[in-house]
Amino acid sequence: MEQNVNLLETTWKEYSKVLLSFIRRKINSYEDAEDILADVFVKLAKQAELSRVPDKLPNWLYRVARNAIIDFYRTHRPLEKLPEDIVQGRLEPQVLTELSACIIPMIQELPDAYRLPILLSEIEGKKQSQVAKELGISLSAVKSRISRGRKKLKALMAKRCILSRDESGRVLDYKQKS
Repeated sequence: MEQNVNLLETTWKEYSKVLLSFIRRKINSYEDAEDILADVFVKLAKQAELSRVPDKLPNWLYRVARNAIIDFYRTHRPLEKLPEDIVQGRLEPQVLTELSACIIPMIQELPDAYRLPILLSEIEGKKQSQVAKELGISLSAVKSRISRGRKKLKALMAKRCILSRDESGRVLDYKQKS
């Protein structure tokens, strides 16, 4: 327990000012920025309690702060546009790895006709026309298989995950069902 307190104190001393500055560049209200900073450290405290302190702590702190900023805009100001640098933010390799580790096993369960087009287009990022050429099938067949594969994948995810969605239906977060 004392080790967790020391970690939090040390991390607060080292990163709170720079994180608050980072958050303030994206959030106009000082009070809201402080709330977001506090949320970041609450999440760190929870990770410390579970003995899951991230290896690359600075990267983790900035990623959590960035996600908290996005959540702030989604929940508090749904009609305001997100700052452009947040919108253009790329997934860090670790986040992409975590997401892939979760969804790829479900994709692997799809029937062959849907699995390969989904993997090539959604995971590898190939254009549907490239997928059609690679698989030797028509573009309309690829589009159809990707569409059907997405529906089947969505059904698999609904069985195994509790999805949090925004007002437009996009998935924000998920938790595995017990």
